[in-house]
Amino acid sequence: MGTQVDIIALREACQNRDKYRAFEREVIGGITREVDDRKGKAERERINREKKAKRKRQRAAASML
Repeated sequence: MGTQVDIIALREACQNRDKYRAFEREVIGGITREVDDRKGKAERERINREKKAKRKRQRAAASML
């Protein structure tokens, strides 16, 4: 993770409001993308576990024949 910043103090210190709002949107977008990436990774891992379990069941069923 990055450095923690007091966003309210930063907003008050910034002279150009438009520039600050653009920066704020970029930061929020970065956080959102990071959360989405983690959710996507967790979903892929879950699917891989399910596929692995399915293959294991199929091999067990095939060995019973």
